[in-house]
Amino acid sequence: MANQTYNLKEIIEMAIQIETSGAAFYKRVKEIARNEEAEELFGYLEAAEYQHMKDFQDVLDSALEKHGNVEYSVSEQELLYLRAFASRRIFQDPEDAVAKAEALSDAVEAIDMALDFELRSVSFYQDLARIIEDPEDRASVEDLERQERGHAARLYQIREKMTTD
Repeated sequence: MANQTYNLKEIIEMAIQIETSGAAFYKRVKEIARNEEAEELFGYLEAAEYQHMKDFQDVLDSALEKHGNVEYSVSEQELLYLRAFASRRIFQDPEDAVAKAEALSDAVEAIDMALDFELRSVSFYQDLARIIEDPEDRASVEDLERQERGHAARLYQIREKMTTD
């Protein structure tokens, strides 16, 4: 497969869109949650998604300042993978996230969807960090990926508690 190029700005903007949709989802499930512990968790995660949007914007600004909007060479397979991931996001946009939140029947379903969202985000951010060449910017994305892991762990912990009580 021939090498292709990707634009770092486009990829980081995809990450910002993922976080924007996540914030919309968490805001809506927080509003309709009937479980106090889940409501608090969704509020925390909503705030975290907003912070991640800012953090990714900071990574983008840093990269653009240091290197401009350069094109990076990746294999065709890697580029197709990133496009496939983007096309299979749990939430296509904030409106889709809200609609999916409103279709859920209870907090456990919301947590299950949130877990899928967080785990996919972890995977995407691992791949994003791997292809970012600047060590400081890569470290920032790796930190965001670790935070998403923490979100998934917290969601799972509360899910287990809710389903075993």
